[in-house]
Amino acid sequence: MTNLPYSEYKIYSLSKNRLDVEYAFNAFNNVLNADRSCMRDNYQLEGWFLIDFIAILLCYRIYNILLERGR
Repeated sequence: MTNLPYSEYKIYSLSKNRLDVEYAFNAFNNVLNADRSCMRDNYQLEGWFLIDFIAILLCYRIYNILLERGR
């Protein structure tokens, strides 16, 4: 239940997008074991998170290209 001033379709779409993001991070953590870090300070950790985020974006761009081509 929500009190957002959006239509049911918009709320469903937002929920579905969030679920897709959760699946991406779950796969990234469990398949690639990328949820472990051995960084020494906050700057290294922030850089590590940035690289992980870029890697997820690239993986899903490739995945979408493959879906569009039917492979």
